Formats: sequence, structure tokens, C-alpha cells
Amino acid sequence: MLGSRQLSMLAVLAMVAVGIAFWLTSSRQPTESMAASGPLLPSLSARLNDVSEVAISAAGQRIATLRKSDDGWVMPERDNYAVDIATLRSLLVNIDHARRIEPKTRNPERYAKLGVEDPLADASATGVRVDIKAGDDNMGVIIGSNRQGGSGTYVRRVDDAQSWLADRNIAVERRPARWLQRQLIDIPASRIHAVTVEHPTEGDVAADQVRIEADGSSGFRLLNPPAGREPDDGYAAEALAGFLADLRFDELASVETHAVADAGAGSAEFQSSDGIVVTLRFWSEGEQPQRVWASFSVDLEETRMQEGVAAAQAAARVAHEAAEAAAKRDPTTDETADDVSAADAADPGRLQSRFAPR
Repeated sequence: MLGSRQLSMLAVLAMVAVGIAFWLTSSRQPTESMAASGPLLPSLSARLNDVSEVAISAAGQRIATLRKSDDGWVMPERDNYAVDIATLRSLLVNIDHARRIEPKTRNPERYAKLGVEDPLADASATGVRVDIKAGDDNMGVIIGSNRQGGSGTYVRRVDDAQSWLADRNIAVERRPARWLQRQLIDIPASRIHAVTVEHPTEGDVAADQVRIEADGSSGFRLLNPPAGREPDDGYAAEALAGFLADLRFDELASVETHAVADAGAGSAEFQSSDGIVVTLRFWSEGEQPQRVWASFSVDLEETRMQEGVAAAQAAARVAHEAAEAAAKRDPTTDETADDVSAADAADPGRLQSRFAPR
């Protein structure tokens, strides 16, 4: 049986042990918490306006370079075609706002589980590497897999072995063309006057020509439907007339690197009511699924343009005259604004009575 002195010593020892454990735990927590609560790229926020190049790499190679030039943001891999600024800005802001909330592995052998192995050095890597150049500052981050069963993305800075869980989902587009301004043209069906399409001979199908014209009201009439292929309603004509509405490409190439097909190509001409003429040649390449390529040219038909401007002006004039006539019939507009203002200034009580609740 332990005496009171022995119990007191054990109690003191227990308290000392608890105190040491508490001190060890509390001494580690601030360091880990501070390390885990920082921004993903600490220097990016102050350099956002200085960013001049963003490189996207995946599967062992650089897939897109977004570079600031005198002509704006362009992609050298696509003959300096214009970059979609909104998409680029969204990525940079998302990375800038991302914060590290939980440390993960430092062991390179376990990077693959999180998708944070270097995609530029390893063709089998599943993540995407983003390198950002801002002045003399170069920042790189690897965007790995999204956290299963919750929000967040596994990330790792290129110059750091430590991987982290970020506090948000970060997605990086892997298709180069999706970083570009993909809208080619936007002419709604309501502005189309006529469309002529010439299909080439293809297999057992003979060449034919199809033409539609606006019917003067709200639809289109098919002038020369191919034999045996007449549409049951106006759906096909309406769809054809709306082809140029928000037309976007999936991929692009210059004519120097991707020549227009000499044989087996069709053509189409779209005439708008205000004089714009869009001509294109189209052809198919590859096996299933085939890809349809097209080359575009745009001209202006001055006579129709002038007619369209005159028609628009006439419509605006009619609308203005109708509004004026309606205003004259409105008894509340009998007094001119100047007369009302002068009367109100002379008689403040009149102004009060005009706007007093009834």
C-alpha cells in the first residue's frame, strides 16, 4: 500500500509528464499551422500585373505557351493566335487565391497517388504543371488530383518537395485550342438573307447545290432541294441559316501548315442582309470520327450594305416618330420640362403638392 508521500510524488510526476506532453504538442502546432495556412504561391499576388508568360505542361511536354506581346496575349504554338484573356485570368486568380491547408507527402515515390509528380519530366504523370513568369520572378506549381469525397486539390510547388492539399478545386485546360479566342463569327439567322451550299461528290452520292433565301417574314424557303431529300418542314433551312451564330472552332492551323484540300471539298456562301458575305470551303479528314476542316474568307457587298443601313435608319425613324406621337397623346406630357421646372421654382408648394401621396 502506497503512503501519502509516494502518492504525492506520483501525482507530481504525472503532472510533469502531462505538462511536457502539452508543451511538445503546443510547440509543434503553431509551426505546422503557420506553414499550412499560407498562399500556394506567396509572391504571385504582388506580381499579377507583371505576368508576361504562362506555360502549361502535361504528359512529358509543354502543350501551350500563353505569352504577352505588343499585340496582346498570344499562343506561339498556334501561330501567335489570340488567347482568351478571361480563361487565362480565371486560372491566375484561382491559383493566387489558393491556400495550403494540409501538408501531404514529401516522398517522390508517393507523388503519383496525389498526381503531383512533375508532368514536364515524366510522360506518365497525370497532373498539369503551370509555370508563371512575372518580371524576373519565375513560379511553378503542379496541379494534381482533386480530393475524393470533398473539395480541394493536391498541389506541389516545382521548387519544393512538400506536397499540399489546397483549399479549392483548381482545373487546368489541357487542350491547347481551348486557351484561344474560339469564336470565329457571330451572325444570327435573323440577319441572313441567303445561303448557298455546294456538296462535292462523295462515294455514291452525286454533287448537289442547295440554296435558301429569307421569305420576307420570319423564315426561309428552300429553292432547289436535292431530289428525294426534301425536308418535311423548315427545320433544315433554319439550322443552315443559323450556322454562323456564335460559330466556334475546336482546332485551328495556318494555311501554310494545313493546306486547303484540292479535291473533295465543298463550299458555302452566306449573305447577310447588311452586306457581309462569308465564304468557306470545307472538307473531312481522317477515319471515324472524322474531323471537318474549313477555311473562311469575308467580303463586304457595298450595295446591300447601303440598303441595309438605309433600312435600319428608316426603321429607327419610324420608331422615333411613333414614340413622339405617343408622347403627345399622353396628358402628363402637356407641360414641357422647362415650364414645369420654372413653375416649381416660383411656387415651392406646387412642387410639394405634385408629388404628395394621394
